[in-house]
Amino acid sequence: MTFAMNAPSHHDFIGSYESAIKGLESAPDNRVLQHQAVLALARMGSLDLALSEYERYGLSSVRNHEDIMALGARLSKDLYLATSGAASKQHGLNSAQKYEAAYNDTRGYYSGINSATMALLADMPGDIVKSRALHIQKTLPPVKNLTPTDYYFIEATRAECFLLLDDIEGAVKSLRLAIDFDPLNYTAHATSLKQFRLIQRKKQSAVDWLEEFMPPRPAHFAGHIWNHESPPSRPLYENMLNQISDAIQQNDIGYGFGALAAGADIVIAERLIQEGAELHVILPSGADNFVETSVRPFGSDWVPRFAACMKQAASTKIMHLSSQAKQEDLYLIAGNVAMGQAIIKGQQFDVEAAQVLILDDSVKGSMTTLHSAKWQKTTLPQILVPASLTASQSKSLRRAPKELDIVMMISGQEKTQNFTSLGSALKAAREMLTGDETLTIALAYAYDDVEATLAALTARGLSASILMSYEIAASVALSETSENVGYAGIIKGAFERMEHVFTMRR
Repeated sequence: MTFAMNAPSHHDFIGSYESAIKGLESAPDNRVLQHQAVLALARMGSLDLALSEYERYGLSSVRNHEDIMALGARLSKDLYLATSGAASKQHGLNSAQKYEAAYNDTRGYYSGINSATMALLADMPGDIVKSRALHIQKTLPPVKNLTPTDYYFIEATRAECFLLLDDIEGAVKSLRLAIDFDPLNYTAHATSLKQFRLIQRKKQSAVDWLEEFMPPRPAHFAGHIWNHESPPSRPLYENMLNQISDAIQQNDIGYGFGALAAGADIVIAERLIQEGAELHVILPSGADNFVETSVRPFGSDWVPRFAACMKQAASTKIMHLSSQAKQEDLYLIAGNVAMGQAIIKGQQFDVEAAQVLILDDSVKGSMTTLHSAKWQKTTLPQILVPASLTASQSKSLRRAPKELDIVMMISGQEKTQNFTSLGSALKAAREMLTGDETLTIALAYAYDDVEATLAALTARGLSASILMSYEIAASVALSETSENVGYAGIIKGAFERMEHVFTMRR
């Protein structure tokens, strides 16, 4: 897998983690970078690794530094959410105590409001919750001459105080002010909304009023290829464009994940860019090869439109799978990955992903119909834009594509095992871990020199773990939406390529 992306934004958790790790190579004791790395892991749901790195860096001993002390409290809060019963309650109490310690050391309103909320969640007396919330509400700094982000956090904190004090009207007003002042900080919005839902559910109160504040929705996009010389009729084409724009606006789609084949892919990608959404491109092969197989043969006019989309993409991921695989099989896996990436993005922002398809019902057995059927199994929203492409190049597949073999390697063993489906590979891996929790099990799709990637995965030494390549992680998110995957760093895999590593959350 090769990656080409812009500088990491505050929504790019992987980019933030990798930036911190690179900085730590020359400044290994830099507390700011250590905090950045662990926080990025926590935001990606990689709790086990975040806890391990927090301790490895010695961050638990740091005092008088609100961000680092609050990060330890946040990890305890994540443990509270990930467990149940007495263990969960104890983690909740630990989190509340750590936030309160951070507040006592630093007087920071972030740790102060979290100490109040965790006191509620950990079933501490109600007068403690209210006294902490009132205290923070009274001591919040003024909001003049601040950056948008600082303004956001002060007003969002004020909203949380109102919520803890059962003042929904005040909470709505303050949250609206916060988001209006920093409207694109979706990571912060998602964090606040998750916190507010926890509070409301603990109080057994309504959460539907939070819907208006939800971050933009990620979407997988796809559709039929058509020849530039025989496109849909002009009225149908213009109606199609209007429907795509309406779908993006009405469903608040802010991120699009897909390929850029001639026809529907490029048309949807152009509308995503035009509507201000981020475009994330996943190609089954190198860009030059992709153009010659899936763009230029359908009209040379598609080529500059492909290039323009690539130039404006927020990220581009080129898959490196088996050189012996059939084109249809590679396109199937690329579609799985794009759909899985949309779902993972939705999990990060705690919002449902959607699928946008340009679909001609008369074209049976096409790649688009396969994508549609797979998405429907997730029960996530699907938006179909009808098309009539009988005069186009869009045809049924000559052969049914199939998944590539899954290759497994177990720590301490050189021999690999092959599976014909992801489900059977995961079942076998779980059964092995049930019998021996000291194992590390690695999974990847079959491709050239895959053994090098698998060996690097098992060498990470994360016991009782199922580690996997980027492609497998996205396919897991698609096929098992109840199973989340967490980021686990970078390895040097096949042909010395740097590859992202993911793990199954326990």
